[in-house]
Amino acid sequence: MTKIKIGIIGSGGMARHHLARFSAMETADLVAIASRNEQTGSHLATEHEAVFISEWRCLIEREDIDGVVICTHNDSHGEIVLAALQADKHVFVEYPLASDIGAGEVVLRLAEERGRVLRVSHPEVVSNTHKALKEKIGELGDLLLTSFVRLTPGRGSRPEILFNLPVSGTPAHFFIYHNLSCHL
Repeated sequence: MTKIKIGIIGSGGMARHHLARFSAMETADLVAIASRNEQTGSHLATEHEAVFISEWRCLIEREDIDGVVICTHNDSHGEIVLAALQADKHVFVEYPLASDIGAGEVVLRLAEERGRVLRVSHPEVVSNTHKALKEKIGELGDLLLTSFVRLTPGRGSRPEILFNLPVSGTPAHFFIYHNLSCHL
């Protein structure tokens, strides 16, 4: 069985989450971890018997890596995805794919042209809460329309009022959800 050789870019919580998943797969082999944070990045690399690289560009240039898992800040996704696809790597990235629609369309075309797998995802869709919501919505009948909006305040901002709701706390720790479903 041929294993896919994986490189992880980032060393925070999402990197740990994905490392646990990919480490458990018999079809994947972690090769390297790239991170700006040398302390957390080198610790993760040592923990998972992988090479630590301080620059993500050096990771995607490695010939012994087939695919990259991008676990960086949202504003860097587009640049890293584009560079990885240009280096003929498969890509798994958290949403958002890019900062604007035009950049996203370029990346999608490139993935198709190069025959590379491009997966844009978020782990919440497989959380127990989301599974329970999906099950309950399914019990209501055939779905005609669904709209789901997740509003996350930007880094460092603490709005006093958001949609006429008083909110407070660390921005990374609260989300406001709006869900609309229409059934037959």
